[in-house]
Amino acid sequence: MRPVTDTMLITDSSCDLPRDLLDSLDVQVLPFPYTLDGREHLDDFGRTISYEEVYDALDAGAEAHTAQVPFGEYYEAFERAAKQGKSALLISLSSALSGTHDTSLLAREAFLKQHPGADIHCVDSLCASSGLGLLVLEAAKRLAAGETAGQVATWLEANRTRVHAVFTVNSFDHLVRGGRVSPALGMVGAMLNINPVLHVDTAGRLVPLKKPRGRRRAIETLADMALTGIDGGPPQRVLVSHGDSPEDAKTLVGMLRKSPGISDVLLTRTGVIVGTHTGRGVLSVYYLGKPRTNEE
Repeated sequence: MRPVTDTMLITDSSCDLPRDLLDSLDVQVLPFPYTLDGREHLDDFGRTISYEEVYDALDAGAEAHTAQVPFGEYYEAFERAAKQGKSALLISLSSALSGTHDTSLLAREAFLKQHPGADIHCVDSLCASSGLGLLVLEAAKRLAAGETAGQVATWLEANRTRVHAVFTVNSFDHLVRGGRVSPALGMVGAMLNINPVLHVDTAGRLVPLKKPRGRRRAIETLADMALTGIDGGPPQRVLVSHGDSPEDAKTLVGMLRKSPGISDVLLTRTGVIVGTHTGRGVLSVYYLGKPRTNEE
């Protein structure tokens, strides 16, 4: 049964949560557009073109480009909320990675000019992929408990840097292509069999962090960072996401479940919006800890 609240919770498809879970929580999802070898698609969680097909195309050298969620999508979402007599709470992909949050603010401003009584909150998650998803799940829980859109937005903005996102990839290729690391570092990394570990910094940017050699050591590094980084509160749910590496994801989940500080591990898939920039081998873990720093 879907929760009944006075707020329409909205996010975008880069949240990388299972679509059935989002539907059960009545979260409105706005799809990112992207192109794959010149053909336009909407990110619909692998329904019209599967994750495997996208990663196969990327492995074969296909060009992929992501675009912003259009202005009109935000405006129409705010309109749907207003027609239902609800507040709107939007949580978007980090503004350091996309201009889509700025677009949502423009749509909010335009909508309020026509509907000055509307209650609309747009929150920059400063997170990516299932880090955004972790905030969406927390927002849904708080709304179901009776908090208002404004109260939840305030909590999100105060706690978004407590979401830690650390991930590894099989190679530097996609990171070099996307400008995340230099070609020189990519060349050295390939020669030394480095599986880079990156994190999302205080501004919501993807930044190289550690340089373990070999995939197994990279997975162990992810687990170590999560197990030492989760906060000291009640046991929490941790999210593990993978592009198309289910066995590696199971290994990481097994390492994490040994911790008494973790109540549950939700396994998710890394979708095309993040996956086009990281490649098939992306593997990540998301958890709540102390406010993150650029050094971790």
